[in-house]
Amino acid sequence: MFCDAGRKMTALRKTDEVELERVLHAPPPPRSIAKTGLDAGFLVDLMVKTVYRMGLERPSEISHEMKLPAGIIGKLIEAAQPAKLLETLGQLGASMTAEMRYALTGKGREWALVCGFPVPDGRVQAILYGTTSRQFGSIFSAFSTGGTDR
Repeated sequence: MFCDAGRKMTALRKTDEVELERVLHAPPPPRSIAKTGLDAGFLVDLMVKTVYRMGLERPSEISHEMKLPAGIIGKLIEAAQPAKLLETLGQLGASMTAEMRYALTGKGREWALVCGFPVPDGRVQAILYGTTSRQFGSIFSAFSTGGTDR
């Protein structure tokens, strides 16, 4: 059963009943990383690449682009910081609603380019292309040990 707005939209041919049904019965957003059904490492990797490719700084921007709730993005940011993939820039403005801003470190930019692009660090290339597995743990180890943050 559609609400009045749904019936009016269908009558005006702004949408059809199938599309309206799909939108009205969309699943709820995940409330945790586990509920996404995706590996946390994969999500961190995707977040770093999204930040790099789109030039994002604020968690709300990242949340919008990745279509994940802000709480999950916050957890992914927390996971990326100890590996020195992201650094905190601070807040823009002094209001209580001002969001913290983040930027990729040199290591984070390299991380974003790992798949399909040359990486300046030969150790990383050896790990990625010298093994059959491209698991998060292997890549994470390469970036969290040694090297310099540019």
